[in-house]
Amino acid sequence: MRIRALFTLLTAALMFSFAIADDEKVPVEKLPEAVKKAVKEKFPNATIIEATSEEEKGVVGYEVELKDGAAKMSVSLTAEGKIIEVEKTIVLKDLPKAVLDAVEAKFPKSKLISAEEIVKDKQTSYEIQGKSADEKDFELEVDSKGKIVPDDDDKQEEKQDDKQQG
Repeated sequence: MRIRALFTLLTAALMFSFAIADDEKVPVEKLPEAVKKAVKEKFPNATIIEATSEEEKGVVGYEVELKDGAAKMSVSLTAEGKIIEVEKTIVLKDLPKAVLDAVEAKFPKSKLISAEEIVKDKQTSYEIQGKSADEKDFELEVDSKGKIVPDDDDKQEEKQDDKQQG
């Protein structure tokens, strides 16, 4: 009986380790040519720092970390070289006024720590990290017009509320 319990426990642990080991480092020279070409065309002066691959629903994608001068960015691409998303670290003073106003409205008197510009599907948003007036860490995504973008947890809650109401 103990052996069966131990076997079940080990099997569960093994399955869990596979579930969390999504990203796999990829040497730059092993990236698909289409990925390297797309990055070079879009960011001709950038240097690839590191790359990872991830399989989701049977489709392999790549995330490439770049450095272009002082700028650091992360580019998500398909294996065919289609750019899905670009995340770029930006200076806080470069945040649009509408974004700053939205953060101030949500977290009055907060201290901003860092920001990233995210471009996905030709839409720009900003991910801001900061500390609220009561010293709690926060992360917030705001579109370029100042509208707060719900995170995945918020979207799940909205779906649950819709099901309960409908």
